[in-house]
Amino acid sequence: MIVSHVEDGWEIVHQPAHGLLAGRLANRLSGDYQGPFWFETITAIVTHDDRKRPFEKSGTYYVTDLGAPKDFTLVSMTANERFLEVRDRLEEAYSKHQWIGLLESMHADFLYREAKTNKRLAELLENEEEVRRSILKKLKIKQSVLEQAYEVMSWCDRASLILCQNRIPAMHRRLEITTFSNGCRFEMWSPKKGCVSIDPWPFGEEEFEVGVEVRKLNQLQFKDDAELKVQLDQTQPEVHTWTFRK
Repeated sequence: MIVSHVEDGWEIVHQPAHGLLAGRLANRLSGDYQGPFWFETITAIVTHDDRKRPFEKSGTYYVTDLGAPKDFTLVSMTANERFLEVRDRLEEAYSKHQWIGLLESMHADFLYREAKTNKRLAELLENEEEVRRSILKKLKIKQSVLEQAYEVMSWCDRASLILCQNRIPAMHRRLEITTFSNGCRFEMWSPKKGCVSIDPWPFGEEEFEVGVEVRKLNQLQFKDDAELKVQLDQTQPEVHTWTFRK
């Protein structure tokens, strides 16, 4: 969950919804950013944050010690749980399409290559290097092309996260989205309320609208995951929208 504390409670975006918003942004990108297997690339972007652990029936995996909904940055996993999540995510991705598997493999490498992982996950990531080389050879695609596609995926992920976390700065100040390997730095800012602009402009249209479903909870504390899940399930989502304008 992406959790924001607001004046009258909490605003919560489920991570698959964040992935869907990232995919919507990808779908608007100009042809300059669309590499091979573009549909599969969008699919990888949309689904990259799926397969999250279900809510506990009586535990507090998604609730802090003080009873607050737990933002994804605060959720902890054991080394073995992390290995199983990555393994299962990669297996599912490769079963859809090799290119989706390659992008998910790149994402796993980015997230955990430098992190302290257990031996099983370290071996999995090392083995994935050879898997990627083998598949790219069969597809007759250069490593640099995959890296460019993953940069686009990361860009969409980051831009969506900024929106979902309500992190666009006030007073027309700019926030870096990400910088590509060629040195191109993308910045996001709001020229006026509800309006978003990006420099350099990466989209094929000069203006469009995107949105994400947000669940607002007025209850501040929850005794466990089950109580939180009931409230989330019973809450009618609101759609937060942004107008992107060149």
